[in-house]
Amino acid sequence: MAEKKSILQTIQDFTQKLEEFSQHNGVRIPQENSETQKLTRLQQHINQQDEEKRALLRSQFQEFAMPVTQDIEKDEEDLLKAYELFCQLKSLDEQSGDRQTHLKSLALSSPLCHKSEYAAEGSTRFALLRLWFLTTKPDAQFVPEITEDSNGSVALEFTDLDLWQPSSFEKEIMQAFDD
Repeated sequence: MAEKKSILQTIQDFTQKLEEFSQHNGVRIPQENSETQKLTRLQQHINQQDEEKRALLRSQFQEFAMPVTQDIEKDEEDLLKAYELFCQLKSLDEQSGDRQTHLKSLALSSPLCHKSEYAAEGSTRFALLRLWFLTTKPDAQFVPEITEDSNGSVALEFTDLDLWQPSSFEKEIMQAFDD
């Protein structure tokens, strides 16, 4: 009886392989081994995590692109006012024509400097505001930065666009919108 089952099982196995063979136009596709399946699942998991991270970065930036709070709108207005003042000071300094007498510092005081979410070193919130600024003012030649001097005084300064180095967080956000 055991012989009949094994013969029956052999015929069923052969029939199944024949069906697989005919479904793939005569090309036998080998079954993936478990290691390959594990790697495939791992890659799918990594891809999913990357997509979730990009979605999170996009949504964080959207808070500034399409502000839902008056606080963010006010911060954006304050940054634009500071930029306009900086540009006026820079222009006046250049118009003076005197290279010996010039403005030593163009550091500005702004309400943004007094907000811990922006003034903290490596602030992702200020990075988002800075990227909003750069998308709003694509012709800007200067990039806003919050700096702290040796006395602990916080100021808003503008760096030449050519000298600005985006943080890794800012690079990730820019890449999230490039994809």
